[in-house]
Amino acid sequence: MTKLAKPSYDNIPAELKQLNQWAIAGPDKSPYLLGQNGLYRASVSVNGSPWMDFNSARNYAEHYNLKIGFIITPHDPFTCVDLDVKDAFTINGTGKPVPKEQWTTPEKLNEFSGIVQLAQSYSELSASNKGVHVWLYGNIGGGRRKDGIEIYSADRFIICTGNVVSELQYRSLNNLYIPNVSSQKPNPIIDGKHILDILLSEIETKHKEIALVETPEEYDDNTILERAKNADNKNKFDLLTNGKWAESGYKSNSEADMALMSMFTFYSKSNEQCKRLFRQTPLAQRKKVMQDDVYINRTLQTIRNREAAEEEKNKNLTALMEEKAAAGMMQHINNPAIYLRNDVVPYIDQTSVIQNPQSNLIDYSLPNVPGIDWPPGFVGALAGFMFRSAPRPVKEIAVISALGLMAGILGKSYHISHTGLNLYLILLAKSGVGKEALTTGIGHLRNSQCGPMIAPFITFDEYVSGPALSRAVGKSNSMIHVSGEFGRKLKQMADERSPTGPMHSLRTVMTHLYQKSGIGSIVGAMQYSNEDKNTESANGVAYSMLCESTPGTFNDSLTKSMMEDGFLSRFNVVEYTGDRVPLQENREIIPPKELTFNLGEIAAHSVRVAGSHIGIKIELSSEAEKILKEFDLYCDNKINEADDDESERQLWNRAHIKALRISGILAASDNHSRPLVTYEHALWGTKFVFRDAQTMLSKIRGGDIGKDDDSRLKIVLTILKEYRQKVPSPGYKVPTPMWRKGIIPHGYLQKRTMQKSSFYSHMLGATKALELTVKSLVDSGHLTETSKSEMQSSYHFYGKCYYIIEVD
Repeated sequence: MTKLAKPSYDNIPAELKQLNQWAIAGPDKSPYLLGQNGLYRASVSVNGSPWMDFNSARNYAEHYNLKIGFIITPHDPFTCVDLDVKDAFTINGTGKPVPKEQWTTPEKLNEFSGIVQLAQSYSELSASNKGVHVWLYGNIGGGRRKDGIEIYSADRFIICTGNVVSELQYRSLNNLYIPNVSSQKPNPIIDGKHILDILLSEIETKHKEIALVETPEEYDDNTILERAKNADNKNKFDLLTNGKWAESGYKSNSEADMALMSMFTFYSKSNEQCKRLFRQTPLAQRKKVMQDDVYINRTLQTIRNREAAEEEKNKNLTALMEEKAAAGMMQHINNPAIYLRNDVVPYIDQTSVIQNPQSNLIDYSLPNVPGIDWPPGFVGALAGFMFRSAPRPVKEIAVISALGLMAGILGKSYHISHTGLNLYLILLAKSGVGKEALTTGIGHLRNSQCGPMIAPFITFDEYVSGPALSRAVGKSNSMIHVSGEFGRKLKQMADERSPTGPMHSLRTVMTHLYQKSGIGSIVGAMQYSNEDKNTESANGVAYSMLCESTPGTFNDSLTKSMMEDGFLSRFNVVEYTGDRVPLQENREIIPPKELTFNLGEIAAHSVRVAGSHIGIKIELSSEAEKILKEFDLYCDNKINEADDDESERQLWNRAHIKALRISGILAASDNHSRPLVTYEHALWGTKFVFRDAQTMLSKIRGGDIGKDDDSRLKIVLTILKEYRQKVPSPGYKVPTPMWRKGIIPHGYLQKRTMQKSSFYSHMLGATKALELTVKSLVDSGHLTETSKSEMQSSYHFYGKCYYIIEVD
């Protein structure tokens, strides 16, 4: 038995404490009050009140060494979700251990963890130290219960402990379930309408058992086996198909049978094919499987019923959306800017959508402003809200905010081409142009109706070391980390004087996390001489980052090693070069209900999927596959053309995977049940990544990145190329005949380089830095110095000059 935690009554919310609805919890968990002859059992009916105030109940309970509880009535605003956990040490009403078939399953424990994380409302451990009580504002009428989830809004006594739960994971020790609880401050009680709707729909939905109807086989057996052997859960599939069910983590043959059959049904709708494949495995070589089809049909029917239930739920959601549309609540349902349907809707050009100027509804159309293209579908709708809510609206900021938020929500639960959907996004823009909108739009959504669903995926914390980030992703396996001026951190990461410092460890962890997204990936533990810094390994982590910097700080911070080790190539760099736009009056800070409804549904679905440890594979349409394949070949060619330039090779090396991830985010946002990358998704994703690559290439080739000799050489070579192609402006006072002969004055180079940070920050100054750079170009044959007498006699020019010999 585990030692029960001592109650922490100070953590109980004030709104519960201020009501006189408290009682002492007796040994039988019933409410008791104090009378003349001692304790007597109380009624939970309002007619049975008055009950105790909080302080009296607490004082008397401590005197009698008992606990206290709150009586929920129809007249208060509270609802409690009771997540009941049973294991080998749970005792039933007869004083005996509950039978094994009543123990809470590992899948249900994962669901409980997901509910707590999804709600982010005040939650506490139950008196058993295993279950959880989640408190919400709401009213469901009579109580509901199913499969260990009980919901009460009236006539119920809830024992309170104050032992706060913000996040938890369960582990099993000798069939005893132990909750690992994060030590955080208590959350406030929130409006739980949306969460209660989700839970009630699952509790109350009844599905008729479907008959096993045979469907033609779509693929042959070898194709299905090959796909399963190359899937993310291939290791488990290999163990199960070899009969090693215990090594797979299952407690019985029956659980293993269900798991393996579920894998076959995922790839085939043909029941006969699934049975045939299953019978070829060692798991099927048992009497009850071999003697007839009763057992195997029952297993198949359970799985098909589960599939039908999920499909029915999706249909109900679509029907609800269509009902709202018919009632005039969603006039622009066909506009890809809102894309609220849960099925795949053909792309519609937004220019063909006619807006109704008489409508009192929010206009979901996307504004026609310059910059990158608006994303298609739901992400476009999200970006549109980010734009409309910004103090100073900038399209680039709105787009990457929407992408970043969806990467944080979807990153772990979905995968495409064996990778999750996490992104590193950085905005480059001058100060004062409205970069604060990176956080304000997300903040408005977090404060909206869908806030409880999306809040667990968002963090604004700052991490100053690798261990700090590792611990954070261990607690929140899928997140978007919104960071401020990231250029300053880059400077510290680039400082080679402290290669073992905390910022270098942060750079190392970020480099590793990028490729560890998706269910099935393992982030290894980190061990330090100081044991307090040690971190545990994490299973399935999707860390996404959304940050900003000024171009100058960003360019100066990057080093050659950052480019060559692939750290920078993990980022999608979006640069805004426009001016400061005027303040947006009457900006929209309350997001449309339809938008928040869909965002909440996507987040809730992502939590459920992540809890299943399976993940959803994103498929490609034939048109999308063609686009992405062509882009992959284009990247291959660019890598081969780069020869020994590791900076450019690394840049193109990850371009294709970036395009896949972004296309996958667009697809999963539009259809979170059966995501399919369409032509529009793939086209937008590849164009976005290509634009990013071109931005970085211009910086690399122009010498804008870094402060070393290599960057100074590139800057001067770029100046020489420009000089050969275009007549200098009159302000430089270069005689045209000199320019035609390819002669460049030293003074021209001085004027062009003196404002470049790699020159003026040189330890010997800008003049000496230019002198050393020119000498290097002369030695390598790019330049040769002219004779002063020739310059004076032929061009009447006094000053040092050079012939441009070779600049390519």
